[in-house]
Amino acid sequence: MRTLQFLRIFSLAAYLVIGIAGQMIMLPMLFLLIFKLVDFWSIGQLFALLAIAGLIGNLFTIAWPRSKNVFLMDLLSFLCLLAPIIHLVIINGIWMFNYLFFEIPLLIFFVFHVGSLVLSFQQYRRGVEFRRD
Repeated sequence: MRTLQFLRIFSLAAYLVIGIAGQMIMLPMLFLLIFKLVDFWSIGQLFALLAIAGLIGNLFTIAWPRSKNVFLMDLLSFLCLLAPIIHLVIINGIWMFNYLFFEIPLLIFFVFHVGSLVLSFQQYRRGVEFRRD
C-alpha cells in the first residue's frame, strides 16, 4: 500500500510541474490550470475542470482500500488528468513541446501513474481472490 501511495503522490507532483511554454515565460501545469479556470466560456476551462476533478479524485482514493469502483475511479481520474495535455498537444502540435521541462515530468507522471494503476489492479485482484476462499 505504501508503494502505491508513493507512486501516486510522486506522479501527481510530476504532473503539477509539467512545464507549458507560453510566448514569453514557461509555467508549471498547476498555474496553467488555475489561469484556465478563470478563462470563462472556453474549452480550456472545461479541460482545467476535468484535470482538477481528476486531481481531487486521485487525492481521495489514495488511501481507500482497493475495489473495482476505486480502480475505475482511479482510471477515470487518470484520463481526466491526461485530457488537458492531449488538448494542448492537439491544438499546438507536438513540435511545440519538444523541451525537457515538458517531456521529463510528463514521462515521470505517465510511468508512475500507470505503475500505480497496475499495482492498484493487482491489489484489487488479490483482495477478490482472498474473499473467494
